[in-house]
Amino acid sequence: MKLPLLMLSLLLGAGCAEAVVTPTTADADLRQQQNGFKEHTMDMPLIGALTVEGTDKRGKLMVTLTVTHQGSNVITAHFTSGMGADLWLKDKDNRRVWAWSQEMMFTQALRQTQIAPGEVLTHKFAVPQQALSSCQGPCQFEAIFAGTTAGRSPLMAPVSMSVSGLAVPSIPPRS
Repeated sequence: MKLPLLMLSLLLGAGCAEAVVTPTTADADLRQQQNGFKEHTMDMPLIGALTVEGTDKRGKLMVTLTVTHQGSNVITAHFTSGMGADLWLKDKDNRRVWAWSQEMMFTQALRQTQIAPGEVLTHKFAVPQQALSSCQGPCQFEAIFAGTTAGRSPLMAPVSMSVSGLAVPSIPPRS
């Protein structure tokens, strides 16, 4: 009777495991999660900012994500593909209606990048007018930096920006 109970507890417990964020400093806080697990917390060393640069010749809205390393030590960003960052367009219900990555193809290769203190990385995105037109009501951009720690924890929190009031000129198709 003990063996089936042991197997059942192992099976149920296997699906509940969570990754632990490894802090960069020894004075990490422990945070109690809703499921009872404790997780290390850390300050994310990268901060991001979104800016709208205007439109290109084809009428696509040009958006730039600027990622700045605010820490004092060199960090290693781990990537699972050739994508460095992604830009999502979300509707008023926080549902993704468009993603820059859905129109791209990326190499599926593990890679690492060293980021020095104060270093700035930029990622540029072209948002088609159709994507902006499909978003009803107040919408927002959300940029996600794809680099993580070796333990797959994010190095930067997502960055959001309201899309309300952005005027994208309508460019007629060429004949």
